[in-house]
Amino acid sequence: MATFKPLLTINGETITDLVISTYRQNGIAVYLVTGYESDKLLSSIKNHDIQIVENSDYRSGMFGSIQAGISHLPADTDFFFVAPVDVPLVRSFTIRRMIEKAEADPGKIIYPEFKGTRGHPALIPMLVAPAILAWEMKGGLKGALDSREDLALEVAVPDRYTLMDIDSPEDYTMLLDGFSHYQVPTTEECGVILNEVARVSPEVLRHCLKVADVAENIGQAITASFVNLDQEAIRSGALLHDILKGQPDHAAAGGRWLSEMGFSGITEIVSAHTDLPAGMRDTSLEAKVVYLADKYVSGDSIVPLEERFQFSMRNFGSDAAVKTEILKRQKQALAVKNEIEKLLRRLLDGIVFS
Repeated sequence: MATFKPLLTINGETITDLVISTYRQNGIAVYLVTGYESDKLLSSIKNHDIQIVENSDYRSGMFGSIQAGISHLPADTDFFFVAPVDVPLVRSFTIRRMIEKAEADPGKIIYPEFKGTRGHPALIPMLVAPAILAWEMKGGLKGALDSREDLALEVAVPDRYTLMDIDSPEDYTMLLDGFSHYQVPTTEECGVILNEVARVSPEVLRHCLKVADVAENIGQAITASFVNLDQEAIRSGALLHDILKGQPDHAAAGGRWLSEMGFSGITEIVSAHTDLPAGMRDTSLEAKVVYLADKYVSGDSIVPLEERFQFSMRNFGSDAAVKTEILKRQKQALAVKNEIEKLLRRLLDGIVFS
């Protein structure tokens, strides 16, 4: 990096502070192993409630620092993370998900896995610590852990940052570029959420994929009309809008869950996909696009809005209260359709059914 890596900054915070905060926010005791430029590091980071372990033999390599940190852990430790400071954006949800896995399978080495690839950090049971401290063969920590592959367990996480470390200026630039959308999951992260975390049914998955296609087409048409939209948020919000389908008030519940995962950038979109807030004035255009796309899709088929509400009326409209609710939703959907058509200066059906 040609610079002191631990003091690189993201959004005004050092990457060291970011890593420490992630673990402290989850109630995890942190041992910061220092060595090279120790005084500079400690004087430049925030005053955290952490333990400092100085490795005077830091020149021997990273594995020596890992061993120094492990040797200072309390004897009653159940398990511990090894967190490189140059992997600074691992999500809190990833940490919690790994802890849950470790508690369900005690004695296992837990690895976060994104799209079939193991990443950082490893969560290691204390029973493996003596072997790591005594390891003298090649490979450092990886070699020591590979020798206990019989204890390995992967847990799928919607977290591309488990695979993103800073080894070069290009890596750092890539991380900075991606941070602007840190709270919006990528399509790949959405896939992990749908298939590995929420484990939605095939029917829900097909519906979400179709809604995402429709929403993307509408969003691109609006952007082509010189109204800039967050296309990534539109697609991700559409892909995940029904992740808790079947639960009470699944839209609001899904939005809250995604916020807990760290994806607050699409919370509004998911929470509002069934009913927009009264008045709609404060609702983002991205949320309205996904809301309307969902109304155009029945199952995994695109249908005219009128047909969608006629179906609801035939099947559920015999109850006066339900009929009133259906008519209210129809009025709202047509109002959103009219608003978007004014932006486009053309009929929306020509885009949806193209």
